[in-house]
Amino acid sequence: MPACHFRTDIALAFAVICSAAAGPVCAEPVRATATASIEVIAPLSVTITQTLSFGRLQVQGGKSPAYVTIDPAAAVLRKCVNVTCLSGGEAAMIAIIRGEPNRSYRITLPASVASTPGSLTVSGLKTISATRGKVAVNGYGRLNANGLEEVRIGGTLLLNKTARLGVYTANVPIAVLYE
Repeated sequence: MPACHFRTDIALAFAVICSAAAGPVCAEPVRATATASIEVIAPLSVTITQTLSFGRLQVQGGKSPAYVTIDPAAAVLRKCVNVTCLSGGEAAMIAIIRGEPNRSYRITLPASVASTPGSLTVSGLKTISATRGKVAVNGYGRLNANGLEEVRIGGTLLLNKTARLGVYTANVPIAVLYE
């Protein structure tokens, strides 16, 4: 191919590109201004400092129903029915919640858990704020000005006739979320 023919093709291509670039613009740029904000809050953490413990127990000769209740809000912590409650070891579960100061939270508890030993049913779980001394109705509460809350959890252990002498405890999984 001759050199002058090559230059004609280049010139023609350049002319097409230039005419397309110089053509009318279809849309004008529009300027807009927006603002946004975000609030960063401290994550919630839960530390269990005491497991729910019903203490040392012995079922009384086949009497029914046999149960023990740990009431975290009562002056008398443990109530025994048809069970011999031997001294010591009973305690409400204690959970320390840490997070953003003065923020509301909600605790969710399971309907029931199994005891250790024996895999016996522990139900009727309830909470109280040990920090404020108020029962957390439906699991609702508020962190104090330091972002802390101590919550106590109690429940009722139902013993069967074959339950052996022992110290009965329960691990209660809890979920805590900001409201």
